[in-house]
Order: sequence, then structure tokens, then C-alpha cells
Amino acid sequence: MDTKISAVITTKSRVQLLKRAVQSVLDQTYPHMEMIIVDDASEDETQAYCLGLSAERPEINYIRIEKEDSQGGNHARNVGIEAASGEYIAFLDDDDAWLPEKTAKQAAELMKHPECIGVTCYYRMIYSFGMRECSVVERTPCNMLENEVFEKQNGAIFYTAVGVTSALLLRKRALTDVGGFDTGFCALQEFDLVFRLRQKGTFCYVAEALTDYYNYFGTHNDQISCNMDKLLSAFAFMEKKYSAHFAQLEQRHKTEWAIYKHTACFERCMRIGLPKQGRRYLLEILKISKNPKAIAKLALVSIMPHSLYIRIWFWLRYIRSRSEELLSNDAK
Repeated sequence: MDTKISAVITTKSRVQLLKRAVQSVLDQTYPHMEMIIVDDASEDETQAYCLGLSAERPEINYIRIEKEDSQGGNHARNVGIEAASGEYIAFLDDDDAWLPEKTAKQAAELMKHPECIGVTCYYRMIYSFGMRECSVVERTPCNMLENEVFEKQNGAIFYTAVGVTSALLLRKRALTDVGGFDTGFCALQEFDLVFRLRQKGTFCYVAEALTDYYNYFGTHNDQISCNMDKLLSAFAFMEKKYSAHFAQLEQRHKTEWAIYKHTACFERCMRIGLPKQGRRYLLEILKISKNPKAIAKLALVSIMPHSLYIRIWFWLRYIRSRSEELLSNDAK
């Protein structure tokens, strides 16, 4: 395999997390790679660290966006796409990491399927609570690709999410054909990008967890996945951009989208300690959902103190991860 892969890492003022992401790219077993680090106006030691890296390693291209030119993460990703010289492009957020064989296995799969424009994979959702971590393998994106409904309902946005951004490997020509990332999105960018890509072609997948997606519990972190305002803004932008598309959906798909949106907002509120605001989204779910068990579960969660909710959420996932490990070991 001599097709070149460009690994695009976008970062902003998180040099310690960036070091883990960079090392995971350097540890890749795929031999033909370049690394492009796009620094979106960092104010910590990121610039010094990246300049040192690029001086030592010719395969690393460091690009800095100054504060006056900063336009957010998706603009930074597009800068990386423009600079990439590889036929394939893989994105990595600075707070995520790849397993060593991620790009090699995905590239092999994409080469076997020239009709596909991208490949995804399972990913390990790593939950961090204080000094303790647990990981749960998320198979949803690949299961959706296996699902006949996914293929038949190509137009439904909620069927197009094929994993987190850091789990994707895409053909550069497909990315440029659709114009890259939409800079109007401050979250949910993978929904929009993959929706547009799927108008051009199909995806394949590797049924292994090859990406580590980190999820930090509590209110004191700067992950976009903890920012309520950005989530609301992204949903509003999505519905405005695709208003004609939403108008044409069958009613059951409109209901599924509404439940997905309100549930995502409810869980975000509970995670960051806004239970009162979260209960408003619960009321919206009550109006449209026909799943009494799910509603009862959400209602119970909504009255929990934030600290209790976080601990229960974490420990349930911790137990699930240990159970999966035991089952995996038994299978061997």
C-alpha cells in the first residue's frame, strides 16, 4: 500500500492533549503518511511544541492560524484539507487518539472498495471521571451501514452519522467535491459532512475499535461536547440549512429526529449540571415519544442531583466496559 494518507490534527490551546494525539499518529503502522497540525490561534505552549516537532520531522507540517484569522474548528479542518498532499485524509481532534493500526486497516478496506468514498470504524468511548477511566466500544456507525434502512433512507440526516470525526478516513477528491466542512457548524459537523458526502457515494467500515474518543465528566472542561450553547446553535443551523429536506421527511422520521435532538439536549444539560433546563427538553420528549420505559428512565434521571447523575452514568458505563472485557476474554 503506497497511497499517501494525510493525518490532519486541529488543535487550540491544549498542548498536553495534543501530545497524546500526535504520538498516536506517529505510532501508526501505515508507512506512507504525513501529519498536518493546524493550530487555531493557541495561547499556550502549542506553537513551541509544534515548531520543535516540524523541525525534527519533515513529514510534519505545522500551520498556525493567528487570532485575527481564527474562524473555528471547521475552518481549521479546511485549512488542513487544502494543505494535504495525500489521496486519503483522516482527521483527528486533539483530545482523541488512534490505535496503531487505524489508518492501515482503513486504507486496506478503502482500497478493496474503490466505489466507496470513505471508511469508518468502531470507536472506544473513553469516559474519564476524576482519576478513573473506562472504555465502551461504540458499534453504532457500522451497524447503521449494515442496516438496510440506512441504504434505503439515504436522504434522512439522522441515518448519515457514521461515527465521530476522528474515526473517518476519506478520499480527498470527495472532500473537495463537497467543499469540505461547513464553517457555519460549531458542533455536529460530521452529520453535515457525511450527509453531503453520501450524495456522492457510499461508505465502508472496519468492524474494530480503532479510535479512542475521550469524554470527560463534570463541568470544568473545554470540550465542545460539554458546550450547550454550541449544541443548540448547531441544531438550529442544521434545521435552517436543510429546511427543505426536513419538510419532505415522512412524519415518523420527523418524530425520530425531534426525539434525537431533544434527548441529546436533555443529556447535555444533565451532564453539565443544568437539570431545570434539561427538564424542558424532557417535556418535549413526553409530547412525542411512545416509549414509556425510556420516558420513565429520563424522568428519574431529571430529578437526580448533578453529582449523583454523573457518578451513576459513569459507573453504569464502567460496569458495561468490564462486562464486555469478560465476554471478550471468554470468547477467546
